[in-house]
Amino acid sequence: MVGATLAQVNVYPPRAGRLMKALRSSLPLHRMYQAARDVRGPSTIWSVVRRMLQSPQVDELTPGLVLRMCLPGWAHAHVGNCARGAIFAVMYWSCVVYAVLALGSYFGALAIGLAFAFHAASIIDLLISEDVEFYRRLFVIPAIVLAVLGAGYWGLGSVAARVIVSRQLVRDAGPFRAGDVVLTNPNAYYSSPPQLGDVVLFRVPGGVDRIRTRGAGREPVYYQVNGERIDRIIAGPGSQVRWSDNKLWVNEQPSDLRPLNPQRLPQDLTLHVPSGHYGILISTDVVLGANTPPVIWQHVCSVPADRIVGRAVVRNYPLSRWWWIR
Repeated sequence: MVGATLAQVNVYPPRAGRLMKALRSSLPLHRMYQAARDVRGPSTIWSVVRRMLQSPQVDELTPGLVLRMCLPGWAHAHVGNCARGAIFAVMYWSCVVYAVLALGSYFGALAIGLAFAFHAASIIDLLISEDVEFYRRLFVIPAIVLAVLGAGYWGLGSVAARVIVSRQLVRDAGPFRAGDVVLTNPNAYYSSPPQLGDVVLFRVPGGVDRIRTRGAGREPVYYQVNGERIDRIIAGPGSQVRWSDNKLWVNEQPSDLRPLNPQRLPQDLTLHVPSGHYGILISTDVVLGANTPPVIWQHVCSVPADRIVGRAVVRNYPLSRWWWIR
């Protein structure tokens, strides 16, 4: 006869301690889960979450549905999944708003990319489901996404490029700092000439990349001023300009116009603006200063009309330094 030994087995699982129970009960998600775990009626939180996670069913790809795909969330609402569409719409428009405010900056470009990604995800989410064939997942759905987004964003980008031009400064320049983004209107002078007092984005006059002068010791000194600058138009074609003791005279008449950073101008400066040119005292350049020889100023401050890129409108980034340029 073989003896048997009976062992006691604890069939009760280990219980959480008092501290863990208090911590778990204080979490709102845990309380929501407990409240919805056994009650799954149409008005419970659990049912709302299930409807949001449920993929929408698209029976037929109609022209109206494709048109609604141009706005994230609109097509979802059309097929009856408003909650899911609202999620995509909120994420998309949050990125769009920030991208517009920070247009031209690194983070603005990042926000545009995220907005594009959320838009593409909303279309994919609308069209894909468990019973979609492999070839549709691999070829048809990506083709629809590219067709809808490619046409829409290409058109918007083309229009935006004609309306606004952004420039991000790489170094401090007068009232601007390195990293500032300035938006300009390239069509401001499409039907009318530039006006006195306008702050414009322009290219420094070419023809001489390195201007040679004589220094104090008669040694040759070279100045290289090129690229784009931003400053105010203070005189029109054919004008005589004189800057003396921080006062501007145009054709022997006093003028209230001032460059953006007059502290960098020399004490006395005279300038003749040729026909087809505009007088712009470049005060936002780090090379030009009060000690720069007058011949340099005279060369770079008569700007041909065709070198004016557009009118500077606003410094939009960083947002803390937002400035409507006047």
